[in-house]
This record gives sequence, C-alpha cells and structure tokens, in this order.
Amino acid sequence: ERNFDILAKSYLSDIKEVRERAGGDSTYWVPISDFIELCPRISGNYWRLINRPLKDGWVCMNSGAGESSRKRTARLIKERIREDLTNSCIERMNKMDDSFAELFIDPVERVTKLLSEQVKEEMPMNASIRADWPPCFESAVGELSQGVNVNHTGRLFLASMSLAMGLSQEQACGFFANAPDYNADTTSYQINQIYEAKYTPHGCAALKTSARCPVSPGDDRLCDQEWLTHPLKYLKAKQRRRFQETGATVITDKTE
Repeated sequence: ERNFDILAKSYLSDIKEVRERAGGDSTYWVPISDFIELCPRISGNYWRLINRPLKDGWVCMNSGAGESSRKRTARLIKERIREDLTNSCIERMNKMDDSFAELFIDPVERVTKLLSEQVKEEMPMNASIRADWPPCFESAVGELSQGVNVNHTGRLFLASMSLAMGLSQEQACGFFANAPDYNADTTSYQINQIYEAKYTPHGCAALKTSARCPVSPGDDRLCDQEWLTHPLKYLKAKQRRRFQETGATVITDKTE
C-alpha cells in the first residue's frame, strides 16, 4: 500500500483516497487533466471520460470488471511510467552517435529474433498459416504478445479478422493474454460479442486512419497493389498462390 501511494504521488499530479466504510476498500480520485492525458492509451468503455463520475475537476476511479479502484488507478500510473520510460529512451537515443549505436546492433537483433521466434511458437494456427497473415494482423498479434497496448481499432480488427480467418474464440482470446490491461472474463465476453455479431474486419483505409497499418510504400509488394484495399484480399491472394502450389484451402473474401 505504501509503495502504491509513493508511485501515485510520483507519477500523477495529485490523488485523493476515499474510504467507503471502516475497513472497506478505498475509492481513488485523480485530476481530470491526468485522466484525459492517459486514458486514450487504454481501451474499453470504462476509460472514456463520459463514463466516469466527475466532481470538481476530479475523476472517480471506481471499481469495475473484477478490478478494484486501486488496480484501475494503477493502470493509469503504468501508462505514465511507460510514457516516461519511452521519452527517456528516445532522449538517450538522440544523444547517441553512430559509433556508439553500432555497439547495440547485434544484441538488439538477437533479442528481436528471440522474441519473434517465441511469438511464432505460441501463436495457434488453424484456417491459415502464419505466412498468409497480412502485415496489419501480424503487427497487432506481435505487439500484444510483447505487452504493447494496441488501440481499440487494432483490437477490434484483430478479433474480427480472427473470426474471418476461421479461428476459434479461444484462439482469438489467446492473442490478448499479454495485453497490459488483460482480463480473461472481459476479453472472453468482448470476443464473444464480436463473433456473435459477425463483425467484418476494417479495411486498409480505416486501418491507416487509425494508425494500424504498419506498411510503408515499398515494404510489401502485395500491399502496394492498387486493388489491395482490404486485409482479407491480402489473405486470399496469399492463399490462392499457396493453393496453386499445394492445393491448400482458400478463405472466401467477404469484402467482394
């Protein structure tokens, strides 16, 4: 408890603790400025300001979805710490000259390779092999597996794309297991809603607008094609090529 208080006062501009009753759990309130700055990086309706109780410039971090008020507040603090670490790393990187940066090339490549191999081993395969995955899907899976906080559009796309690819709900839920705000019950419920509603995955234009397209011109020849307007078309093109070579099954493109 003492460590939480120290971290809260160090990384938030202020914080208030209100005890509901003697011996009961505390409810924390944070300044609206902190909440507005940090909440866009966390997905879920809870983190939208319109859904939070407000009073005199303070936002109530009440409990919800099996998490206490302290856990909710801790997630805000975690985002602040992540931001500070990122800024610190960028600042230090900018101070590096080329000769110093070259010392890290081999270690970074080894770590990146190990992480990539680990992700490949952990990811389930079903209707398509990993080589068929469009870069946007691969990117979302890889980021979540490494604990990166993927935005709402990226998460919705990942779930709906899993549905379109024929993956089970359990497999789709597995992609989110390392997400910073992962909650098994909440994830299972949301995935089920997407599968029942049969969401169609976002197209390329929407993904680019939401910063979920990781490809630049020239990175992927298939993505550079004018007709490639949807990740399912990418998947279908990849599978058609493989079908011609091995007789594999091609997933129907629901965008056509």
